[in-house]
Amino acid sequence: MSSGPAINGQLFAHASITANVDGENFFGITSINYGSEREAAAAFGTSPQQVGTVLGNVSHTGDFEMYKREAQRLRAKLGSGYLGKLFTLTVTYRETAISELITDEVTACIKKDDTSSSTGGDPVKDKFELHVSRVVRNGVLCVEEET
Repeated sequence: MSSGPAINGQLFAHASITANVDGENFFGITSINYGSEREAAAAFGTSPQQVGTVLGNVSHTGDFEMYKREAQRLRAKLGSGYLGKLFTLTVTYRETAISELITDEVTACIKKDDTSSSTGGDPVKDKFELHVSRVVRNGVLCVEEET
């Protein structure tokens, strides 16, 4: 990985993303968000000063929004009972055919499905809130797994 300036100044844009659900690409995604957090607490013992840190569980969040037509295609792919069906969302970032490729994998199920429409020329969108069980960022886990 390069730590120097980007070639021609190009960085990843939203249009650089390919989102794939269990082997099928979806291009109508207008926003995508996912993240990880680990609980941490201070340990004090008999001192008023912190003597250490206790690390807790890891949790993940995620959601994405897409045009209604693509959302219907996703529902059809997952099938009846799609709320709660586990799938892998693969997010690939690549600006040009010769640039660096970054691939993140989000293992999740849909826990909430909302439709958003308003007056005007904007297309109808559906938003999916995810229950995320695992995020792998370009092959790297946020915590080590026990073997």
